[in-house]
Amino acid sequence: MVKVRDEHPVRDDGSIDLELWLQRLQMQTDIADAEQLCRACETVSTALEVSRTENDDWTESHKNCYIIGLEMAQILAELQQDQETLVAAVLYRAVREEKLSLAKVKNEFGASIET
Repeated sequence: MVKVRDEHPVRDDGSIDLELWLQRLQMQTDIADAEQLCRACETVSTALEVSRTENDDWTESHKNCYIIGLEMAQILAELQQDQETLVAAVLYRAVREEKLSLAKVKNEFGASIET
């Protein structure tokens, strides 16, 4: 099997090293506000944890909305997409799986990300 991209950087406790992931992303494309992208990642991570406490069926899959969002953003960064696109990619799967509302996305990230 061909390996197309690196795995996400993982800490000793098994969690994704978001800071290192963001650094890698910034090497691929221009990110003017890394804090906004970090907030999007943390928003999805929190939404996933809440759904796990509610025994949500979607969270039992091998790849959850958080990991899929990171993967989507990574692919789009390789294609030189802008920051809004990367933020929307991170949030998309959580919205699709109804772990995050569009109203919350609009409130926290603005209408341009929501649409």
